[in-house]
Amino acid sequence: MPSADLKAMLYGTKILPILSDPTSEDGDGDDIYDKVDIHSLLNDDEIPLEFKKYINNEYVEMDLIYFTNDGFAMCNKSLADLLNTANIYEIDNLPVQNWYDDWYVYAVTNEGATTFSLLKMREVENDYIDGIADLDTAGVAISFAKFNIDLLSDSLSNQVLNVNFDRCVDSVTQCDTAQHDSNLQLYFSKTSSCAPYLIAEAFINKIVQSYDTNTFTVPSELTGLLNEIEQIDFEIRSIVGVTPNGPEQTNKINLEKEKEKLIRIPNALEIINEKSNTIIYDYPLISINNKQNLSLYEKQIILSVYTADISFNMFAAEVQFHAEALDDWKQNVPIKGEGWYKSAVIADMALGEDDESGGFDQYYNPNNSLVKNQRSVHGDY
Repeated sequence: MPSADLKAMLYGTKILPILSDPTSEDGDGDDIYDKVDIHSLLNDDEIPLEFKKYINNEYVEMDLIYFTNDGFAMCNKSLADLLNTANIYEIDNLPVQNWYDDWYVYAVTNEGATTFSLLKMREVENDYIDGIADLDTAGVAISFAKFNIDLLSDSLSNQVLNVNFDRCVDSVTQCDTAQHDSNLQLYFSKTSSCAPYLIAEAFINKIVQSYDTNTFTVPSELTGLLNEIEQIDFEIRSIVGVTPNGPEQTNKINLEKEKEKLIRIPNALEIINEKSNTIIYDYPLISINNKQNLSLYEKQIILSVYTADISFNMFAAEVQFHAEALDDWKQNVPIKGEGWYKSAVIADMALGEDDESGGFDQYYNPNNSLVKNQRSVHGDY
């Protein structure tokens, strides 16, 4: 279950009693106008000044600013929705909803200095651009590159997209151009960082709220994974005339190794079902009880099928792994060179990778030191 520290961290997402004076502009002196102030002064101190300006200008509701107790905050209103509040609906003659509907601004504050960046929370969707669906796969991507928040603020205040805005977003969201910021890298490389847990919670909430009912179909990536396992089983059954050390035996061993990698997620889903004493996952469906009050097991099922991480600890370990790799990619992985850096500068958690548990993906092992350390600090979550 979540630790006390994790519960305290998530407290930032709750609506707290109003302590402001409704007869004054800013009765409690927290830089948030009383007419939109719904938090206590204590927690308002965790919100970056730029986010406070967005609240005051009513670009975003205050309860959509999520924050932790260790310097992380995110705006849980998409970049596209923020721009729409300023009557900005198009970029290059296409709807901003086609481009920025899954990107969210986040901030890390350390010793009074705040660095902004972007993270992506993708639900299953078909955004049509020029009549072609983007067919985005669901998942989470956290960029470690710095985002120029002034370009967004300028666009919102002037109600016109800044001419450098799209280029700036690309420099943060495209791995070919992104360069990591040392402050962001330092924060996410810490085991103690709470942000990955809060981001995972926000992503799970987005997934369940994207469906009209409490029962929804698993993403196509899981179906593809199961089909691949079924094909391997068929090939194994088709092998006949196995002789010791012969080519048939070698082929069978290789197929079994490949299956062992792919079976990780289906096995985990069955285990979580058993622990929950109910049927949350029953292919091809996921069934939850209450969207507003998900159980830990329901959250883990959703996290597993959409990110390939079977626990919050594993999700956080994957983020940490990417952040740590930015420090030593040249020394540790010289063969992959810049390709390794490009893979690390944006931590991308999604089901459907070529190897679901192999290569450098040691964070997929629940007994890996990264995952174990996350459990030690944040609790078994």
